[in-house]
Amino acid sequence: MNKIDIPNELKNLAKLNRTELVGNLGIEVFRNVLLDIFLGRNVRTFTETLTRTRLIQSHMALWEFFCIEKAKGISPITLLDQAKFHLINSRLSAKERAVHEWLVAMTNKQTQNVLRNNHNDNFEELTTATLEILRNQNLEGYPFLSDGIRFNSVSFTYEELSWISLVLGSQTLTIRGSEKSLHGKYFEKLILGSIFQILGLKWLDVEDVTQDGFWLSSQSEDRREADGTIVFNNKGIRVDIGFIGSGNSEITLDKVSRFTKHDEIAGKRYTMSTIVLVDTLGEKSKARELARVIEGEIICMSDPNWVFLLAEQISERVGNFNPIQCLSVDKLELYLSSALMKIDLQELING
Repeated sequence: MNKIDIPNELKNLAKLNRTELVGNLGIEVFRNVLLDIFLGRNVRTFTETLTRTRLIQSHMALWEFFCIEKAKGISPITLLDQAKFHLINSRLSAKERAVHEWLVAMTNKQTQNVLRNNHNDNFEELTTATLEILRNQNLEGYPFLSDGIRFNSVSFTYEELSWISLVLGSQTLTIRGSEKSLHGKYFEKLILGSIFQILGLKWLDVEDVTQDGFWLSSQSEDRREADGTIVFNNKGIRVDIGFIGSGNSEITLDKVSRFTKHDEIAGKRYTMSTIVLVDTLGEKSKARELARVIEGEIICMSDPNWVFLLAEQISERVGNFNPIQCLSVDKLELYLSSALMKIDLQELING
């Protein structure tokens, strides 16, 4: 079966890595966003804008692709059969695979579930059932849609429009999932790596216990991963971060309770404590009180003073010097803005 000629714009919007994102936006954009986060402002305003921009661009590219193909006499439903064939039988790049999955109205996870053990019987059954639903749809209640829609010299039937709506839904799910993962990964490193250095801690290689400082994203076979680890004066802090809202307090508490109170790192034994950074906690949440029972601390990044709280907690737990201890609240923004200029964000993103 002929290969589908997927436009580069559509493929490139399907999968986006952090290097491409930073290249598109510029590193100074992230410096400004970090300052907002450190002052308790909502990072989701920024990330949701990025997500919607990518969605709109991707939707437009997909519509243009459908129109070009229809002008050649190729229906979106015909593309369904082609895409299904190549998903099963062809070696596709990650970007090409994502678009082919959209064309069969699925996401990557859905495709894996349907194509388990490389059998396509379920795939065929699902496709047939969906097309049957489209053909049997009662159009009496949809007078504006029953005749389809026309773009210049290209028109789509109601059945084709309905199928395209499913494709757009899969495209949206994929991109939203991709954006959530992408933003979480690089922002965790940027936030922790920046604020720890601003608070006077040295960035170390993973499990370098020859000196005091911190490292990011450590994991060994017998230890659960921590987004950041601080070692100082033979004491340690595991730091986890997540943009967890008030409706997910059980996830917050799980983050606090996942680590042990004592740990051996590179042959040295440390007394450990835990700090979890989250977006918000609900007014009635008991997570903070429960965390303290197991000697953990939860800090909400929605609090304008959360950086002060973090610096205080680190200093109390490991005894390092707190450089912002005597800083007044009204001077915090200027201090952080100046300190951020000295941080190599590109190194943190690449690290």
